[in-house]
Amino acid sequence: MIKRLMWWAVGAVMGAAGSQWAQRRFKRRLATLIERYAPPALVERAKTNTKVRTLTVVDGVKSAIDTGKAAADSREQELRTKLGTGSRAR
Repeated sequence: MIKRLMWWAVGAVMGAAGSQWAQRRFKRRLATLIERYAPPALVERAKTNTKVRTLTVVDGVKSAIDTGKAAADSREQELRTKLGTGSRAR
């Protein structure tokens, strides 16, 4: 009977300790999530993401324009050579 009482007490203590540990861990995780998703953090993250995406789009458009200009110049030179009109002066 004494062994059962001892193991019951050990189980109760372990259960209480585990419950306290889980509660502290949950509170810390909740505080981290609240801090991470609080409005100022969301605004800052949105500004950063918008800035990065805008720069990416701008770089893509500039690259497309440069590629188009290079292709047009190449085609113009090809046509001038084919027609024998010479190169154009810039």
